[in-house]
Amino acid sequence: GGITEITSPGKLGQLMTTAPITGFLPSFDTNKIPNANPVGAGARAAGMGSAFIAVADDATAASWNPGGLVQLERPEFSVVYHYIDSGRDIHSNDYPLVNEPNQITDGDINYLSAALPFTFKGHNMVTSINFQRCYDFNKVVDYQYHDFSRTASPTVAGRTTTHDEYYNVEYEQAGYLNTVTPAFALELTPDLSIGAAVNFWGSGVPDSGYGDKQQSTRSEERYVLDGNYVDRTYVNEESSIATDTEITSGTNVNLGMLWRTTPKLTLGAVLKTPFTADLSTRERTTLDGSLYQGRLLPNSGTTLNPTGANDWSQWRVANETVTPYSYSSEETYHDQLHFPLIWGVGASWRFNDAFTVAASWTRTYWENFTIKYDSWEERVDLSAEKESFVAGKNITPGDTIRLGFEYLIIKEKTIIPLRGGVFLDPEPGEEGLDDYYGITVGTGYAFGSRAVFDCAYQYRWSTDAGTALNVPDGTEEAKQHKVVASIIYYF
Repeated sequence: GGITEITSPGKLGQLMTTAPITGFLPSFDTNKIPNANPVGAGARAAGMGSAFIAVADDATAASWNPGGLVQLERPEFSVVYHYIDSGRDIHSNDYPLVNEPNQITDGDINYLSAALPFTFKGHNMVTSINFQRCYDFNKVVDYQYHDFSRTASPTVAGRTTTHDEYYNVEYEQAGYLNTVTPAFALELTPDLSIGAAVNFWGSGVPDSGYGDKQQSTRSEERYVLDGNYVDRTYVNEESSIATDTEITSGTNVNLGMLWRTTPKLTLGAVLKTPFTADLSTRERTTLDGSLYQGRLLPNSGTTLNPTGANDWSQWRVANETVTPYSYSSEETYHDQLHFPLIWGVGASWRFNDAFTVAASWTRTYWENFTIKYDSWEERVDLSAEKESFVAGKNITPGDTIRLGFEYLIIKEKTIIPLRGGVFLDPEPGEEGLDDYYGITVGTGYAFGSRAVFDCAYQYRWSTDAGTALNVPDGTEEAKQHKVVASIIYYF
């Protein structure tokens, strides 16, 4: 954060850079995503802790395990709504001013589907079309930052330099990544079925894309104390960086299998293929500031304290110059984001018609979650690798474990389910995987044989997650409350 003397107002490159601010800028990493692991949809699944790979018996199976679609017996239409209240408390031992809570709420439809079962040559089959909200980018982070230092000159006796900086940063991110997904399932035998779902991530998908904006104010003062005078350099500036990003193309496939090994035990497996998405990002940057340079002379009776605090109001400014500066740019970049391979296995045990327990294990190869930058030399430190790890350094594959149950209260005219679940859901952070935990509860109500309503509540948290803002010695305490509601209508 040092200041370099300028020779003309237009030479922004010779001014003090905003490196202390941009060092805190949240780059495209998975910490920008409240839940980095894309999971399937549906309130019934959410109520069971999302342990749904070996259950997958409604239209949302296209997102969990397409092989389960073949369990549908009637045409159906489903819609899923979710509401999220997400908070992130940033902590830093090095910079106490950063310690601030940040909260954001969001609610919207996150899944739509229509499914049609049919029979061909003695085999049951199901086809469906689905719209899914896979990634939610909504996030707000505001913080303050103060850096102070005082150093003595190693060569000039009695000369010290005082450096004092203040930042105020407001960061907001909004948007989604959605897919349009046709799916198909085939019953090979009465106990074994397979299925596939093709996810289209391109620009033609409705309401898909995200953007962010960071507004910063910064003031920096540097005093060089030497005998009875002080050279002061002062900077005051405001900056803004805004981006809009969309996936212009990208396709991958979910492959699933469901095998009922006994009347009580069902096994499931799913494979989500890796793919490379083409990104188009428009970035707009503005910077406005003023550079003040001058000498401070003491008023009568004022003496200089070279090692402690000084009351600068008792000093007068002599020969001060003011140099305003500004900068603005707008660029478009075309990057490539590589999504990793994901596979999962699950099992469900049906004790009787009323009680089922389920478990699933999913592995995501986060070390292969990378981004290739366009115009690399202009945007990234040349000492870095050209293919950058989106998820951070020292990342290993992440294993998500989910356990859930469903108990049905069967009445004469309706069925009332009781559901619950727990999960461990690690996310990649700056220096490795951060552990996130969750608990869920859910219920529902069947309106005769035509419609079913389900709802679920999920609490997901992490007490020591790496901060997405690269704050020195920084961690985040994340808490997320999520309510999911869905309606399935049968034809």
